[in-house]
Formats: sequence, structure tokens, C-alpha cells
Amino acid sequence: MSGYKIHILVYLISILALVFLLKNYNLLELPMETMLLGILIGIPYSILPDIDLPSSVMRKFLGRISIATILVLLIAYLFLKNILLIYISISLALFLYFLWFSRHRGFFHSITAAILFSAPLFLIDTHIVGFALFGYLSHLTIDGKLSLF
Repeated sequence: MSGYKIHILVYLISILALVFLLKNYNLLELPMETMLLGILIGIPYSILPDIDLPSSVMRKFLGRISIATILVLLIAYLFLKNILLIYISISLALFLYFLWFSRHRGFFHSITAAILFSAPLFLIDTHIVGFALFGYLSHLTIDGKLSLF
């Protein structure tokens, strides 16, 4: 099992080499800001598949952020009375519950999960999705777990 630092390092080396080659052959016409943002967003995606491992950096980080978000949403509901805040809180709680029972290198180590977690980035920029997907898939490649489900 590779550590998170190896996953990040392999992602950075491979994405920088790919960007260099694509830019060198004029196959990539992105603004520098978009490329830098994409590369930076790809870093957490390169360790995201290990969210199913209780000791992983990403699991600890997202667990804390999710719990804090749930608390903020519930407090906001008290003032705003918007039922959507409750639904989002429940969704986050169910996600945390699902994580508790997920096995390592299960669903989160699949192409389906890579697409599912990368897709929301279409709302930011369609090019950013490629960097996130590349980061996620680089992790799966290192682990030898490129499977559809």
C-alpha cells in the first residue's frame, strides 16, 4: 500500500509531464491560472480514494469538515427555517455512516467513484474536471485497482 505522499508525488510528476507535453505540442490552450488551479485541485483527488481507510489523511480531514458543516447547517436551519439545510445535513451524516462500513479498496477505488466525485467540478470549470479525474485515476493506477465498480 502506497502512502499518501507517494500518491501526491506520482500525480504531480505525471500531471506536470502531461501538461508540459501538451503545451509543447500546442494541444493545450488553457490560461495559466486554470492550469495551476487544476493541478492544485488534483492533489486532494490523488488521495481521495483512500477515504475508505480510517487512518487516511483525507478521511480525517473530510470527517472533521463534514461534522463541522452539519453543525453549522443545523444552526443555520434554526434561523433560516430552510428545509434544504436539514436534507444536506442528513446527506452528509449518511455519507459519514456509509464510510464507517465501507471496506478499503472497495467502491471508492473504482472509475465510477472517480467520475462521481469529479463531476461536480463542472460547475466551476469544465477543464478542472480533467485534472481532478487525472488525480483520482493516478491513485487507482498506483494501487492497481482500475475497475468500473
